Amino acid sequence: MTTGTPPPTRPRRSRIRRFLPPALAAWLVLEVWLLTLVASAAGGLTVLLILVAGAVLGSVVIKSAGRRAFKNLTETLQRMPGQPGASAEPAGAIAGGKGSRGNGLLMLGGLLLLIPGLISDAAGLILLVPPVRTLIS
Repeated sequence: MTTGTPPPTRPRRSRIRRFLPPALAAWLVLEVWLLTLVASAAGGLTVLLILVAGAVLGSVVIKSAGRRAFKNLTETLQRMPGQPGASAEPAGAIAGGKGSRGNGLLMLGGLLLLIPGLISDAAGLILLVPPVRTLIS
């Protein structure tokens, strides 16, 4: 006996869920291919030194951006309205300033430097350039 209701249909997958796994796989294959290409041209030790230097630089960038973000947060919380010495500006205007986006892009650049690979290192180095960060934000 049927009730006349159609069977439940599965919701459609979003485009990002459909294309993200193949895009990540292609990116990883490209990174490995580029690493082997550079290793055959310059040597394995050179590639290892490039990857270690990228990881060290990435950790330094993330650490400094995190310190700057924590300092900005501390200053914002000290200037909250209703507290002694508070400014007339609302807290959202202080917290959503230009520095918060710059710190986020700096942290993204540091994270890209931490990820092993030459393409991610190049993207991370590009994000460390201040005019590029202002253009993106």
